[in-house]
Amino acid sequence: MYWCCFSFWSCGSICRLFSSAWLFFSGLAYLLDSVFHRIGLAVLTAGPLEGLWTAFYNSTLWRLERFNNSIVMGSLVVSLVLFVPFYLLSNKLILKYREHFLAWVQKTKLAHVLNILRYGGDV
Repeated sequence: MYWCCFSFWSCGSICRLFSSAWLFFSGLAYLLDSVFHRIGLAVLTAGPLEGLWTAFYNSTLWRLERFNNSIVMGSLVVSLVLFVPFYLLSNKLILKYREHFLAWVQKTKLAHVLNILRYGGDV
């Protein structure tokens, strides 16, 4: 059985989450295409890098990746630049979540009841 089906409403929660994220980020990428184009065009037309791009384009693997497209190159550059800040920010947010929100949720009566049901006895 496939973990994800093609019908949005009949598939599981993982499929709905994936589909929602895909739709959101596809729309966001569409809105940022002009920014990606400008950045990619600047990188692809930079004089010192022309020999590198020519060598890459002459290789089959790099041609298949379509890095000669300004939008593809711009989105790659933006994603590489933003990776480290988003990684650090997400780690801080996860720690804050565990410290504050998760601690608050575990103090609620519902969480206490669920722990009793899950582990049995008085927890």
